[in-house]
Amino acid sequence: MRSNSDSKKQRGAVLSALVVLLWLAGLVAVVIFAAAEAAREGAMGVGALLVLLYGTLGAAAMGGILIALRQRLKEIKGGEENDASQY
Repeated sequence: MRSNSDSKKQRGAVLSALVVLLWLAGLVAVVIFAAAEAAREGAMGVGALLVLLYGTLGAAAMGGILIALRQRLKEIKGGEENDASQY
């Protein structure tokens, strides 16, 4: 029974992380496209640099989500998913 519950929790964690990662990947792709267009037109001013910064922050958020997913899967495997209920 526990194995079935754990697999559902793992699927839920992976699915939610995947949805957010896909959304952020689309956002970062749009930002990169906008920065590339600005560079192609020779308009690399402060606005284009801010767009690149925004894309970099999105990519960093994606890395954070992957780290959190790895930790969550480790918690589920270790049976620690309900530790907060002890307090």
